[in-house]
Amino acid sequence: MEERVPEIIAFFSELEDPRVVGRSKHQLIDIVTLVICGVLGNAEGWREVEDYATLHEELFRRFLDLPEGIPSHDTFRRVMGIIKPASIQTCYTAWAQSLTEPVRREIIAIDGKTARRSGSAKTGKSPLHLVSAFACEAGIVLGQEACDEKSNEITAIPKLLDTLDLKGKIVTTDALGSQKTIAKQVLDAGADYCFALKGNHKVLHAEAKAMFERARKRRWRGVKYDWYQTEESGHGRKEVRKYWTIHEEPITEWWRQRLFKIEPWRGLKCIGVVESTRTVNGVTSKETRYYLTSLGNDAEQLARAVRGHWSVENNLHWMLDVVFREDDDRNRTGHAQNNLSLVRKVCLNLCKLYQDGSETIKGRRKKAGWDVNYMLKVLGGLP
Repeated sequence: MEERVPEIIAFFSELEDPRVVGRSKHQLIDIVTLVICGVLGNAEGWREVEDYATLHEELFRRFLDLPEGIPSHDTFRRVMGIIKPASIQTCYTAWAQSLTEPVRREIIAIDGKTARRSGSAKTGKSPLHLVSAFACEAGIVLGQEACDEKSNEITAIPKLLDTLDLKGKIVTTDALGSQKTIAKQVLDAGADYCFALKGNHKVLHAEAKAMFERARKRRWRGVKYDWYQTEESGHGRKEVRKYWTIHEEPITEWWRQRLFKIEPWRGLKCIGVVESTRTVNGVTSKETRYYLTSLGNDAEQLARAVRGHWSVENNLHWMLDVVFREDDDRNRTGHAQNNLSLVRKVCLNLCKLYQDGSETIKGRRKKAGWDVNYMLKVLGGLP
């Protein structure tokens, strides 16, 4: 029976080949597919990718050309280092967005992570910092953008948002991404925003805090607001979270003019407040966070957006660090670290989409390493 070609190959076959025409022994799509399969099969390092591919060469030949056999580990390293990140990210985003069912109010969390050992003190190269877009309910990474060495997430976020279909979605960021220009970009794309508000907007943060405290002291009389509460407990911990949204009408014209001056904060409808009271082994702590949002006066919707953004830490960053050991990766050849991070996200998406029981993501990777037919099922090449 002829092997079904995994759908992902069709998306990455459009990848721009940076090599000299006529001087390449191996096809680019073969190299990229074998790297994805190797990482999916728990391979660490280029030599293990080569070993994994060599062990299963006969099977890979069913859907890859491999005109010169399996590439060497040096070829994997060199080619993955020269592929332009913008090219592979375009292919990746098209593929990732094809995976999810259209969810109108999906939470798209924008958050950054540093690959800690990708820098070099000897050469003065800073560690790679990537901003990712994570579809919280689908559990899928939609795309990534690297921060320039002399810049930060503020310049990377608009580039990332430009690659995504945001219509009808809710975009969340941490405080660093809370910018008027980014809010405008989100609204222009047909989405809403929910941005964390901290000390980087010192005056606005102080005024939001004062407005909340005044409303609370007045027992919310004359204030258009909404309220929602959740409780969680287990393993000696209890956490109560209270959510408020305060509608824009109590925000006076004077307040808007003073804080926003000439340029208003476009689409701002509510100030969001989250108060978390946590009790662990009898010790209680309290934390209050503030948000700017274009969502309506709906505290439950605020809770959904905020909780969605918090999920990025466990469902993406923790997975990359612990399951894929991204922080231990010392690849510093050209664009290799950037491109490998994208490969890891390909594998993370595939493992999350392939539901076959109670296995963890780590367990699925191990099983893909042990059983190449299982790996093909996760890849999408077998029913």
